[in-house]
Amino acid sequence: MYKSIFVPLQGLSRDAEALNAAYRVASLYGAHLDCLHVRPDPRLLVASTTAGMETGLGVGVFPAELWNALVEADQQRARAARVHFEKFCKNLGVSKVAADSKGVTASFHEVEGDAARDMTKNARYSDLVVLGHDSLASEVSWDAKGDVIIGCGRPVLLAPTKTELFALSNVAIAWKDTAEAARAVTAAMPLLAKAGDIVVLAAREGPAKVEDALRSAERVAAFLRRHSFPARAEHVPAENKGVPDAVIDRAIELKSDILVMGAYGHGRMREFVFGGFTRHVLA
Repeated sequence: MYKSIFVPLQGLSRDAEALNAAYRVASLYGAHLDCLHVRPDPRLLVASTTAGMETGLGVGVFPAELWNALVEADQQRARAARVHFEKFCKNLGVSKVAADSKGVTASFHEVEGDAARDMTKNARYSDLVVLGHDSLASEVSWDAKGDVIIGCGRPVLLAPTKTELFALSNVAIAWKDTAEAARAVTAAMPLLAKAGDIVVLAAREGPAKVEDALRSAERVAAFLRRHSFPARAEHVPAENKGVPDAVIDRAIELKSDILVMGAYGHGRMREFVFGGFTRHVLA
């Protein structure tokens, strides 16, 4: 059961999508939405911008006008994040009271620091993290969203873009016999308990046999059926398009509302260099 849901707000256009997705989940459990905006420390941006930029005297150059522009931009995003939160609460009648109150509640707070670090730290005190698609997109880290996904130790729900998350009845599981996939299934159990249909999707990779991939997926489905969940297994042919596209396309064909998957099973650096399922989905 999810009772505390962490929602980072960036003061960007897709804050609303993250809030609406979080609300859809919170309404199932009467959960509290802990909303946070991290205002970047301008000094961190200065340090990253002036790295390697030196005068003949060896002193980094950073014009006062650019500093003022950075500060103003940060302040505008902070104001926008607050406005998005207030509008969300007003439109859906969400109470801004203590987290132990009945029904869906929400709170907003703001800190200054490093976005990825502070989001990761705060996320650890929640049951679920909901990220908007463009969360951290403008920050300096090459893969800040990956920092949060791996570092927070909590399940992460990526809010859909250009649409609201209306239903949670059909769930697809991208299964592979790995620890990451197994942990993802366990983390998603509160959502799976609400599902009307669960399909465990497995695709053969490399020299593996179709029968082995399907047998592994069927064992997961059997495990879920022992919890009285309506689960079944299915093999996804991936020879013509690759595993990531094949699994995602099949989930769409099944009209799945949620895709459950493990993250960075091959390690982040390998996926950064060679690509991988996680980076494909994040993109």
